[in-house]
Amino acid sequence: MSESFTVATERIDDLPLLLSQLKRMGIPALLDHHFPVHGNWQGLSLGWVVTVWLCHILSEGDHCLEHVRPWASKRLHSLRVLVAANLEELDFTDDRLANILTIFSNIGAWREFEKSLCGELLSVYDLEARCIRHDSTTSSSFRCVSALCDLFQFGHSKDYRPDLAQLKVMLASLDPMGLPLVTEVLPGNQADDPLYISSIQRVQEDLQKRNLLHVGDSKMSSLSTRSYLVFSGDSYLMPLSLKQLSRQKREESIAAALANKEQWQEVYQSDGKGQNQLIAQGFEVEEIITTSHEDSEFSWKERRFFVHSAQHAKRLQAKLLRRIEKTQEQLEQLNERGRGKPRPKNRTDLEQAIKKIITEGKVEEFLEVNIEEKVTEKKVRAYKQRPATLRQEWDFQINVFENQDKIEETLRYLGWQIYATPLLRHEFSFQEAVVCYRNEYRIEHNFRRLKGPLSLKPMYLQKEDRIEGLIRLLTIALRVLSLTEFKVRETLKKKQEALQGLYPANPKRVTQRPTTEKLLKAFDEVNLTIIRQAKQTLIYLNDLSPLQSNILQLMGLSQDCYYQLRENFINST
Repeated sequence: MSESFTVATERIDDLPLLLSQLKRMGIPALLDHHFPVHGNWQGLSLGWVVTVWLCHILSEGDHCLEHVRPWASKRLHSLRVLVAANLEELDFTDDRLANILTIFSNIGAWREFEKSLCGELLSVYDLEARCIRHDSTTSSSFRCVSALCDLFQFGHSKDYRPDLAQLKVMLASLDPMGLPLVTEVLPGNQADDPLYISSIQRVQEDLQKRNLLHVGDSKMSSLSTRSYLVFSGDSYLMPLSLKQLSRQKREESIAAALANKEQWQEVYQSDGKGQNQLIAQGFEVEEIITTSHEDSEFSWKERRFFVHSAQHAKRLQAKLLRRIEKTQEQLEQLNERGRGKPRPKNRTDLEQAIKKIITEGKVEEFLEVNIEEKVTEKKVRAYKQRPATLRQEWDFQINVFENQDKIEETLRYLGWQIYATPLLRHEFSFQEAVVCYRNEYRIEHNFRRLKGPLSLKPMYLQKEDRIEGLIRLLTIALRVLSLTEFKVRETLKKKQEALQGLYPANPKRVTQRPTTEKLLKAFDEVNLTIIRQAKQTLIYLNDLSPLQSNILQLMGLSQDCYYQLRENFINST
């Protein structure tokens, strides 16, 4: 009789790496501790189910529940070695995953989990909490808004889709790696301004630390937020909105400073080629802010940085001039005659058309329009019983003039931003403030990852509690991306080395700032082959490449996370 002979191949790719990273972060144990399951739960624990699910999301860029079970079934042997011997594909049914998302919608349990996770990560990675960034984003969906909807509402869309229902995600992240600390999932019609104090309070509660620097955009600059931060022992850095500092006061301060530049300061930054480049210049003033908090009045000294960026001003000026030019062209097109070019029939229609064009172009103060009316008489011949008459016809000519004084004045004040902080000069210099705020892209990068590689959009779920749970799950994956990237970049910086081979189209290209997505992509096509014949089992795992071994070393992981697959299968025969 012929002996049975089977060959099975499993693509493990970045699976061992991700499992090792998640285990080092303490994710399985923390999830099992803070989210106890029903007594009838069978099989793999909730913590390990979620950990494997996170590996699927990070590796495949797909949060669809029904795709996890087929993915796991193709890697059963590897998962049983790396996770648990009793692991089965039924541990990853879409019903079980949906139930986990419902469990994650428990806001009390989630906040306790985030607090514990924050402390664990700060301890394991020896991170110092100093600068915290706060911001929010929206995520839209093609769904109807009804009285039964709590999360999805119409509001100001940051996805440029005001016609779609949306929810809002508030995020606080730790510099310099952009590590998420606390997250809030909120209805899409909520204004941003009141959300900052809640986010700040949660950070203060989780870190149990004061003298933190909280950084945010102009929506964070409300007097209530600033006063709360000072009163609670923390500080802030944010640009002041026009509501907090009017345009007139800004221009008065800038005009006075332009007349005397003795107190101006310049900010330089390396361009990556060893050359220092001027990125901003400006000056600072001090204001005494007095307000009441919790029925008591107090004051503090606020430093205000007036910062001018030449490159930013150049872009804004070009944009404004182009907008003026485009509006002029549209207005002059009203004078044109011809087929397919309808003209207003009377002065009222003409004035409405002019107002619409100027309003859409936002150039009301820069253009003046003069209307020359023309009335001509036209002979109408007699026809049958109708006598010959003279008919008056109304026509017009539009003349557009630029308000050069206003344009020049506006161009002069473009490119200015006013930041505010209560920190003293020896604690926070003008240069440090400018560089600090320019790193605001870090939290924006988290939002791009949330909607891109982590696949929040498109959203396949329908129940809002599960959607809320999914967003919280994805923020765990976001932490993995942030920490992995930070760890590798810091190690490269300490060793003064660069990583080569991450770009297939340019193998010789090197980088000191690789992204986690590129690092994970480097582990494609790592396969485990299992050959069974009668009572013999042969295991083949292709050797890791020098690039893959180097990445593991930079992450502080051992190659054993991969090579243990060989040993365990051999020992099991």
